[in-house]
Amino acid sequence: MRLATFDIFDTVLLRKCGNPEVVLPILAQRLYRKDRYRREAFLIWRHTVKGETFEAMYASAIGAGLDGYSTDELMQMELKVEAEMLMANPMMQDKINDYRSKGYVIKFVSDMYLSSSFLKEILLRENCAEATDEVIVSCEWSARKDNGGLFRKIRGTYHPETWIHHGDNKRSDVKMARKNGVNARWIDTTYTPIEARLMSQARSFRNGWQLKWLVGISRMARLRGLNTPEAVFAADYVAPTYLPFVIDIIKEAKEQHIDYLQFLSRDGYIMLEMAKALDPDNVKLNYLFVSRRSLIQAYLSEMEEQGFLDIIDKHSLLRKRVDDLLWLFQTTRMEMRQRFGIEFNYDKVTTQVQSDDFLQKIFHHPTFTPWLKEQCGQALLLALDYFRQEGILGSSRSLMVDVGWLGTSRLMLNRIVKAQGSLQVPTYYLGVRADVLPRCYGDYKPYFPMGQLDTTATAVIESYFSASPYPTTVGYKRNTDGVTPLFPEGEAYQDTDTVRMNREVGVAMGKMVREMREVDSTLLYFWAKTTIDSLSRLSDAVNLSPLTRIGGSDFFFSLVKRLSIGELFKVIFLGGRVSGFDKGSLYYTVGKRWYKALLPIYNFSSACRRKLFLLMMRKKKQ
Repeated sequence: MRLATFDIFDTVLLRKCGNPEVVLPILAQRLYRKDRYRREAFLIWRHTVKGETFEAMYASAIGAGLDGYSTDELMQMELKVEAEMLMANPMMQDKINDYRSKGYVIKFVSDMYLSSSFLKEILLRENCAEATDEVIVSCEWSARKDNGGLFRKIRGTYHPETWIHHGDNKRSDVKMARKNGVNARWIDTTYTPIEARLMSQARSFRNGWQLKWLVGISRMARLRGLNTPEAVFAADYVAPTYLPFVIDIIKEAKEQHIDYLQFLSRDGYIMLEMAKALDPDNVKLNYLFVSRRSLIQAYLSEMEEQGFLDIIDKHSLLRKRVDDLLWLFQTTRMEMRQRFGIEFNYDKVTTQVQSDDFLQKIFHHPTFTPWLKEQCGQALLLALDYFRQEGILGSSRSLMVDVGWLGTSRLMLNRIVKAQGSLQVPTYYLGVRADVLPRCYGDYKPYFPMGQLDTTATAVIESYFSASPYPTTVGYKRNTDGVTPLFPEGEAYQDTDTVRMNREVGVAMGKMVREMREVDSTLLYFWAKTTIDSLSRLSDAVNLSPLTRIGGSDFFFSLVKRLSIGELFKVIFLGGRVSGFDKGSLYYTVGKRWYKALLPIYNFSSACRRKLFLLMMRKKKQ
């Protein structure tokens, strides 16, 4: 006989709740939902009860004061919760099938008090076992793997010519197997560094078992994604940052009796997919195709110069590239020159004279300005029809959802709808800057209060976390389906690997979090904050290779890149930007050990540059 055996728990089957200890508080919550006294009494009893078999453990339940349920009802409820928590490790399903195709006899082995019949039922349900496969458990064989006895009994019973065992426990499944002549293969289902830290920190919370459950969901999702770097990054960073935010958005919508949650493109795409997975009642989920570029012409229908400055960062054109400013108006230098005879003899606005010149040519030109005003009027009519179609205008109540940080879309959209006599639309942001546009442009609420979100990795949030298959919206058009978004010429829906993995992992985790029913909002916030802080500070070992394959902004080819010697010097000492996430590029280039050594130098040089900059600004004011 050629035999292939597989450990069951944390090898073939994984618990969505992370570890076996979490099954019990879930059970206690379901048994005594509104009675904390009985929940605590049940947990203490269940943690301390002894017995080789499941039935033997529950034999003492009668005298434990667990009124309201019979012993059989308690046992069945625990089995039901255990069954709900167990899912196949997809990385093992293919391995099992491969051995089966090669003629190996498949058996499943576990040190466990649960019966073989119960475990086989789960293995069959999860397409891991076939009807003829045997499940061997220590409580029925009176022997255990952790001391080698079960391996000896199996060998003495079946006398395999070849025997390969697979398991996650380095002692029970590897050391003891090899000690007894079994060819053992270690299966890595351990937690990643950020997951392990969250598991440890969970002990500090009253409902810490819920945080462990959330971490278990992350592990389950990344392994379902075959543990690729992209799956790990999505499960450990993208979803844990956005899911708590989306859960709080849905709660806010219900409390405020909101009809529509409007997820703004493009940042809102992945959040919308997670919201769909959470399947909220009594609120409609909508992807609203808006952008600064699609709104600006409708917003400037009255051609107000100050209105334009209101939506520009720092309310100033200084240090802005002319091409970027013209891009907002959906025109170029060439078109301005050939069609209107307008020239710009500077690439970047560096003086107030140049700023005044730019504004004069846009808002006070004898031919371009009237043409632009006509374009803006047409854009306004289209935008209003689109807003009406999507539930923004009218009697329905909407709440916009966006990453943040300044609020220009909120300002433009609300000025447009306010001019029509409609109520302004509030916005829920992941985070905001200190100079966020005030609430006179529409109410807003940040999930992370100002100062609590480490903004070092905002480029990663905007470009990787929020990757969308849709191009930026540049305007609107009418067709038989109503008013639809207009995209840049040559650009269309594109489902990239990054988008696909973020969506698949986010949706899978959203569905599993929904099964938790109620989660402590404090723990959700802690989960999100710990996650984003870990990435911003690179405090936990992480594979940043997925970030090397996506652009960080209009100015950088990639979020993270392998730095040359010159670029290393520039980043550490001079503060020059060479990528979207320079600290990430430093980490990716030198590794975690050298990164920790160089970080104090990087921080010191950054602090010195800030002081010099402030000193220069003071001198200029004097």
